[in-house]
Amino acid sequence: MSFPATYDFNYYIGDTQTMVLSPENSDGTQFDLTNYTSAFIIASEKATIPAWSVDASVTIDNNELVCEIQPSVGLQLEDGKRYFYDIDVRSNVGGIEKVYTLLRGQITAVVGVNRSA
Repeated sequence: MSFPATYDFNYYIGDTQTMVLSPENSDGTQFDLTNYTSAFIIASEKATIPAWSVDASVTIDNNELVCEIQPSVGLQLEDGKRYFYDIDVRSNVGGIEKVYTLLRGQITAVVGVNRSA
């Protein structure tokens, strides 16, 4: 495996941002996500226990991870501020814990233009 990959992006506050991950093994075959759970964590800093963090949405569907920053999460981000994120999968089968960070990077929150009230 060649995890994790890095992807930095701008997030427009209040939008829905969706990413679909299809992890592969180093030989190009699909990584089997059976018996895995997933997490998409956005934090104010890189730390084992950051001062602030929030869980974004991630589901495993048909052996792909569908990752979303929904407006309710995005509205917690501040304009111009940089945040860090990790998307990982975890498994504990037979007492053997496996954790793989698949994607990580930085998010820069940006205010867009919304409708007037």
